[in-house]
Amino acid sequence: YDSFIYNGGGLEFTTSSAIDSVISLDINGLVEDEGVGFEVSGTYSVKLLGTPVVGSKVSVVYLS
Repeated sequence: YDSFIYNGGGLEFTTSSAIDSVISLDINGLVEDEGVGFEVSGTYSVKLLGTPVVGSKVSVVYLS
């Protein structure tokens, strides 16, 4: 589990562990669908496919 605060910068976030599979990702408590709201963009990263409001909390639950 990792969480990030979107600060208006890039849409890619680096996780603390390798991502084997994503269980869920939410922005301010609203669950996003993989391939629609986000994608796994690397072994340690997820990329949002839309731009959230600055200050939004992005939480990702994954298996590593």
